[in-house]
Amino acid sequence: MSVTLLEWGRLLPTADNVTWYPWSQNNWILPKHRFIGWLMVQQRLLTQDRLIRMNILQSNLCFLCGVAPEDHPHLFFLCQYSQICCDLVSTWCRFSIPLKDSVEWWVNARFRSLCQKKILGIILAALIYQLWMCRNRSRVELSLSRPEVVLYLVQKDVVMRIQSCNCKIKNVMVQQWVNTICSN
Repeated sequence: MSVTLLEWGRLLPTADNVTWYPWSQNNWILPKHRFIGWLMVQQRLLTQDRLIRMNILQSNLCFLCGVAPEDHPHLFFLCQYSQICCDLVSTWCRFSIPLKDSVEWWVNARFRSLCQKKILGIILAALIYQLWMCRNRSRVELSLSRPEVVLYLVQKDVVMRIQSCNCKIKNVMVQQWVNTICSN
């Protein structure tokens, strides 16, 4: 009894469309940033709500703002601290990054060039990574860094990565934008 390829395909479950896949495959993004971003999109980071469900913690207040329960949507999209950090990064890179649904925004947005899209992917991934690291430091050290520190760490990671990619940018406006990012 042999099973044809068509019959085999019917046995497999249908998969959901993964909209964030191009972002996770951006090879300009640092691997550790890409990994944390992938976990964030999958909602697999050990946020307070997940730790409570595992009976590891009793309280689930956000370590960054101390106001609302910490879960993925709150930590990366709704937290006042995260929004301040995102505003600082948007001002620095001269590009409005909407923190809410930022990965979907990046995947669906139209940019001047593929290079600009990849660089904004680097910025977004660095912001997500640094917010997660800031949250972890505040949890362990019981003190919160200023948002300017998060901005500095994002800038350092982004500039280092742009310079190491050694990309050839043909669009003059994008090249000027990249130069302003790297000079700040």
